[in-house]
Amino acid sequence: MSLWNCKRAEPEHQLTDLKRKKSIQSLDNAYLEAIGHKDRLPEESKKGLSVPGDEVLPDSGQTVELTPVTTDIPPEEVNEWQGKELIISPDNMSVILRVKGGGPISADTLNQGLKKLDIVHGIDQEALNKVEKLTQAGTWRGEVVLARGTLPEVGRAVLFTMMKRPENTASPADMLVDGLKLDFAALESIFTAEEPETIEKTAITAKTVRPGDLLIQVRINPDAKPGKDVFGVPKETILEPLPEVGEYVQFRKEAGGYEPMVYGYLLIKKNMISVLPPFWISPDRMAAYYINLPQTGRNKYPSTSDLHNILLLMGIHEKRIKSIILNKICEMSAAGQELPRIIKIAEGARPENGRDAVFSLCFDTEIKAGTIRNDGSLDMRERNSVVSVEEGTVIAEKILATKGLPGFDLFGGKIGAIDGIDEKITIGDGVKTNGKEDRILYIAKRAGNVHFSLKKLTVVNIYHVEGDVDYETGNLDLETDLLISGSVSSGFTVKSQGNICIKGSIDNGATVFAGGDLSVESIIGEKTRVIALGNLETVYIQDAEVIVKGNVVIRSYLFNSILRANGTITLLKAHGRKSGRVTGGITYSSTKIQLSTIGSPSNPQTIVAIHPDPELTSQLNKITEQNQYCSENISKISRTLPFDSFDSGQIKNILARLEPSRKEAMVKLLTGLNNLIKQQKTLKAKKQMIQDQIDLAMQKATIRITQEIFQGSEIEMG
Repeated sequence: MSLWNCKRAEPEHQLTDLKRKKSIQSLDNAYLEAIGHKDRLPEESKKGLSVPGDEVLPDSGQTVELTPVTTDIPPEEVNEWQGKELIISPDNMSVILRVKGGGPISADTLNQGLKKLDIVHGIDQEALNKVEKLTQAGTWRGEVVLARGTLPEVGRAVLFTMMKRPENTASPADMLVDGLKLDFAALESIFTAEEPETIEKTAITAKTVRPGDLLIQVRINPDAKPGKDVFGVPKETILEPLPEVGEYVQFRKEAGGYEPMVYGYLLIKKNMISVLPPFWISPDRMAAYYINLPQTGRNKYPSTSDLHNILLLMGIHEKRIKSIILNKICEMSAAGQELPRIIKIAEGARPENGRDAVFSLCFDTEIKAGTIRNDGSLDMRERNSVVSVEEGTVIAEKILATKGLPGFDLFGGKIGAIDGIDEKITIGDGVKTNGKEDRILYIAKRAGNVHFSLKKLTVVNIYHVEGDVDYETGNLDLETDLLISGSVSSGFTVKSQGNICIKGSIDNGATVFAGGDLSVESIIGEKTRVIALGNLETVYIQDAEVIVKGNVVIRSYLFNSILRANGTITLLKAHGRKSGRVTGGITYSSTKIQLSTIGSPSNPQTIVAIHPDPELTSQLNKITEQNQYCSENISKISRTLPFDSFDSGQIKNILARLEPSRKEAMVKLLTGLNNLIKQQKTLKAKKQMIQDQIDLAMQKATIRITQEIFQGSEIEMG
């Protein structure tokens, strides 16, 4: 029995131990196999019956060596193999005899050796005979191929018709196009640019292709024959790998290869071949541009139908395409005229937001406060605080809000538009409306005074006091507007749900309440109380307490008074030396304070502050109280319930075990608890909404001082 081991060549001093080890393992395994034992010892000699698949090619500096292991081999055969090696190539396609020494070896011995290695195909008998003759002298050294496998034929060949593969490259991305190595990465980046200006600065060259060009030719040989290795194992026919096919590339059987589907620029990325249509789409999908790049090789230009069909194939809606520009591009290209780098050829329709409603009064509202002289004083004779109209007069007009017109992107996607915002106007007594197609007219139903405050429009009668409000007139409490030609004397009260115009002053100890605007020459006295739910305009305020829901305009100064306004407080510096100054007292606004000077050397105790809207603060406090009430009652109910948690399963089980009367009471408690929890959640949302309103108002609030602040003055924000 003869056993052969196939192994990598080892240094000479290691071979003896390895041979001994392999021989022992081989004999042990042969013994186990002979007695029918299934478990064989692990050994390397098992590989000797075939060539290992992971061997290194002989030309890499390592060899696959065949050496005989003697068991029952005749001594004369062992002698013949001394100094000789059989080398099998890693692909099993050839066997080489390497002679490094020893005596002659016969062709028969070589045949036996090949047979013991199961080498059955491609044995060259003439080569075996040649070796026998060469080794007769005992001095010949060298290598002879004893067997060759049959190479498989090519069943599929792939030819790159437009490209040439340089040496030492396997990737199509490294191929030369028209003798140039194109920068495909830069080409791809153009079509993913954020701005068209980036493309205008690009100076790369591209390869233009169009339908009918053959990018890859595939040749199929149905008669290709498989090969065999030296062991007689079949080798399949060679099928050259096809590159991956990307966008706008297709296989056409009649053309025998791959062609572009559209006109565009050749793109090779890794192992994929694609065509980039010559269009850049803006990131917002609202515009498409034709990209005109310098071409390599023979220039190719598109037809109008080429470009139009590409755009449709890309999904761009036909309504968005500018066909006239496409025609111009193709005409200029065919005539050899120079084109810009980028040309807009399609555009989406931008949405048009609706117009907000516009409400306007048909008279000059500023006249109500009177005219201002050059020195900043108020000309009471030109105040014209009462705007009187006749029945049937158009006193206001509202142009209606319009709906927005939606837009469309290049691909037909709808872009929503914002409808215009209506301005809600409430009409009171004495006003009727007449609606037209795009507007509403507000008409006086009777003769009277026009009153517009807090978005409410009314026509009311006006009550006129020829002189002062004193013992002759008594206190006044009216629903109409009020005109007082004189002053409000000390100790008297004047109330009106409309506007009040006082050509004189409000004296110390008087009380005035205006449901609308208040216009007065001056407000004087530490016992004087004034409330205006609209705006206030006066020359000066001294030692008084004034509350205004709207805006305040003071033509001269504010002295030692308490003034609280929810709107803006403005002190004009145009009426005397003290004008524009706040001295002493407390001045609060919720939005803005504008003045020139705070305090004085003789009266340092002056406070100017921005505080939140009192109404919002009040609402916030009420919500806090309600939330506290909910929390307390939730806690009380929770302590009376026999539940460890509000698990629905646990609640159902407990309710099922209760008597009907107790069950009804328990359900009532649970219902109340659920309502409290919902109410608390609603309160939390309302509280956050109001707090957000306060925070936003405080962020926008300002105090503007144009001249100086005296020591001891205090300024507060929030």
